[in-house]
Amino acid sequence: MEEKELINKINNIVSIRFGVDVNSILPTFKIKTILMEGKGTPYASIDYDSFQRFRLLLGAISRDFNIDIDLDLEAVTFQDLYSFVAKELGMTLPSSIIGLASKLRHYYHNGSDCLVYPNISDNVLQQIRLYFDIDRKETIILFRDTSFWDSRDQGLVITNEGLYYINDNESSDGRFYVDWGDVDHVEYQENVLYFKDANNEESAQYGLACVVKSHDESDGPYLAEVFTQMASCVSPKEDPLVKFVSESRQLAENGNVNEAVTRLNIVLDYVDDAVKWYIYYNIADILYQNGDYKKAIENCNLGLDICEPESYGTTMLKSIRFSAMEKQSDFMTARKDCLDVMRYASDQEWNGERCKQIATNKFNSFDENYISHFLSLPYNERKVLMPVKEYVDLHQDRVSVIRMDNLPAIKFPMGHPIANQLYVGHPLIPSKYIPFENYQLELVGDKVREFCMLAQSLGATEISIECLNSSSSNEMGSNQQNISGEAGNRLLKGKGEYHQDRSRQMIDKLSHSICIRQKFTPCNKPSIPENMVWYDDEPSWQRLVSQRLSGGLTSHEERIETKKSQMVDGRELTELKAEVNSLYVDMNMSISEEEEAKFTQQENAVLAIKVQFAPMNQLTGTVIESNSNLGGTVKERVNALGKFAKKMSSNIVDTIKRNTSLTSSEEEYLKELKDILADGEISSRERRLLEKIRVQLGISEDRSAELENSLIAPALTPEEQEYFDEYQEIIADGNISDRDQRFLDKLKKANDISEERAKEIEKMVCS
Repeated sequence: MEEKELINKINNIVSIRFGVDVNSILPTFKIKTILMEGKGTPYASIDYDSFQRFRLLLGAISRDFNIDIDLDLEAVTFQDLYSFVAKELGMTLPSSIIGLASKLRHYYHNGSDCLVYPNISDNVLQQIRLYFDIDRKETIILFRDTSFWDSRDQGLVITNEGLYYINDNESSDGRFYVDWGDVDHVEYQENVLYFKDANNEESAQYGLACVVKSHDESDGPYLAEVFTQMASCVSPKEDPLVKFVSESRQLAENGNVNEAVTRLNIVLDYVDDAVKWYIYYNIADILYQNGDYKKAIENCNLGLDICEPESYGTTMLKSIRFSAMEKQSDFMTARKDCLDVMRYASDQEWNGERCKQIATNKFNSFDENYISHFLSLPYNERKVLMPVKEYVDLHQDRVSVIRMDNLPAIKFPMGHPIANQLYVGHPLIPSKYIPFENYQLELVGDKVREFCMLAQSLGATEISIECLNSSSSNEMGSNQQNISGEAGNRLLKGKGEYHQDRSRQMIDKLSHSICIRQKFTPCNKPSIPENMVWYDDEPSWQRLVSQRLSGGLTSHEERIETKKSQMVDGRELTELKAEVNSLYVDMNMSISEEEEAKFTQQENAVLAIKVQFAPMNQLTGTVIESNSNLGGTVKERVNALGKFAKKMSSNIVDTIKRNTSLTSSEEEYLKELKDILADGEISSRERRLLEKIRVQLGISEDRSAELENSLIAPALTPEEQEYFDEYQEIIADGNISDRDQRFLDKLKKANDISEERAKEIEKMVCS
């Protein structure tokens, strides 16, 4: 009986009698002795059904082949069964790939385009080696020639080392090679032979026509079995890269970390891009285990740059990276990677534990840490916020994502927050977040109202606002309304396009939401309101205060541009839109046209705020000079201005005495007035007391008003004020150099200030 016939007959016995493939009926465990006809006992504990089916199979084969199967089998596989039956029939089994060639030669050698060892001429062998680049040390077992005119430069060559295949002799990309050491077994299905490794991963596949010239359905299982036997003759091939990495890791374990890392870095230049992540992973792992977390992260980054998202390598690298980030207290980045590993890891292991389990255990602590520190992050790192119900992705640069049930202490408008909606943080109030669609209007309105409050505190008699359109259009429009809401003439002419209409709507909303014209009757001294938000970041406001408190400013125009309140613009706006789109895709949502419009670059508009101030001598408060003492907080500035008022009142009285002839009654009245003004203002009770003193001293109402105005009138001329400012700045360093003194002397001369007057001004600074 021929070998092919024997294999096919065993297959037929199984399929006819049991209706299944032979491999499905054989047990997958080892059996020492098979129980038959009461002879022998089972060596291992096996399930009864499997044993009975195997027993029936052996009985069927014993009867069909007329042989006695009272045997010992080391492993029950198809090959074991085939080998036993062949041996019982007196058939000789080859033990090498070359020996197995006989199983192919009898059926498939045709002398022309399917040649089998040893029936291949030297001339043909020479041609095959030349075209397929096969070393002369290898033995060519089979050659299936698929070239035109038998040119021997295309087809399949099987040697004792592996399989060479050229599917297109005109293309350099059509060459393939599989080493027998990478093949564990061969499977057949639907006219295709699948060569697979020990992990059942496919190494190669060839149609029957690529292997043999003439074939039928019985050839598939037979060839699969022959090629499996050939593969079993070769020890599994050890991957040289795996061996190299293993040796490098052993070096690191022995304390030679630098040498191990150097070896692995060198090999990066010699491996395919597809496996470079594996090298970076091992470098990162070695560095992490030895406490060099920064370099471990750097190598994880390099590996991730060449990995596919959600791949095996990505999970391994991110497992190391988030662990290293944790060691460096970078919980924000660790949180992002940890979520990815938790969501996408399968059965990968690191440090002897499943990556998925490590990430699951760590994520909640990373999330809590991030949320507890969220409001203290730099503004640009928390500028835009999206509350969500469930996390799907955290790798955003422009938007922060936090679960709604775990938000920090944030102040939202009434009815908010809403899941999956964007909010923009107030640039100066960390806990305040505003809906993205109208944050610009809110911020501009807030700034305008604060400026108006400042102007009112400085003694404004009238405030009006004009809304200007400062787009790229040549026509400048305006929109003006009075405080009652009556609409004025509007010149904001758009081109009819949607985005320009939205910009005009924002300007119209500003006009409606902000008080456009106000009139006041100030009486108190100029001051800076407490609890101001924008003042410290508005140099023009600070200059206004300085000019106003110096005494001479009676009108001012301030311009506030909406673009300065646009926290997200230009490229940042485009990137934000892309990130939101990506998040919506992950959430199985789509962005609507209305939401799409939110990401439009808004047209800039200018609010011109015009202020009229009351003359300083009409106000009852004390003139406060605060040119260079406006640093620090609002409270500190107010205190500094109060102290300066007390100092100036003393100097002013001296000036009045020096330049005006006063009666003893007037001097006494001034003294009482000075004491009352020491705290910077005159209360109603103090006003009644002053009236009694005036009557007692016999001073007329007009004269008392003159004396009171003299105390709040400017004590310094503009030239003297300049000298005061310069001297104050110089003396702040603690001493006056010769160079500084020469400068002050020239300034006195240029401003026509006498030495005596200069000394008086210097005393004002130092007092």
